[in-house]
Amino acid sequence: MPAMELTRSQEEALIARALAGDTQAFGPLVERYQKPLLSFIHTLLRKPDRVEDIGQETFIKAFRALATHDPARAAFSTWLFAIARNGCIDELRRPSLVRSGLQGLEDAQAASYPPRDKEAVFIRLERALDALPREQRETFTLVCAQGLTLEEAAIVLGCPTGTVKSRLNRAREALRRTVLGQEAEAGGKNAKP
Repeated sequence: MPAMELTRSQEEALIARALAGDTQAFGPLVERYQKPLLSFIHTLLRKPDRVEDIGQETFIKAFRALATHDPARAAFSTWLFAIARNGCIDELRRPSLVRSGLQGLEDAQAASYPPRDKEAVFIRLERALDALPREQRETFTLVCAQGLTLEEAAIVLGCPTGTVKSRLNRAREALRRTVLGQEAEAGGKNAKP
């Protein structure tokens, strides 16, 4: 089932109702943003067993801090993704996650998937995305996967728009080099002598 679409004014009305004590008014906001938020968290963490926990913590933090949301400064979605990003950063600072994340990167680099079908292409892209520095991966995910504007991504990331643009360009170039390099490598392995 596709996510519920809400206009900005509908979101603001739901927020106002939630702030007035109608706890049910927050439900449509969760329904609207749950899938894209969990996708964003998964992309940053790469820890499937923690994605839903961080997502739930994000919505709880957002509900508790709803009065601090300033619609003149940022859309609700931008504010929500910033909360999720901060939760992911906190999670990544935990030593066990850092170690397991490094192991996952080593595993990803060790495997090679030739581009025989769509699934293999997606696997290669996922692994290339995993290999990006965190700042580039976050930027790429916010702009390309979640559809935020450069300005909205800058608010979520807490950096200037120009920094977002350069991170995005570096991420795209690194992904292009990685994927094209893997295709050339796979082509060389499959070539007949």
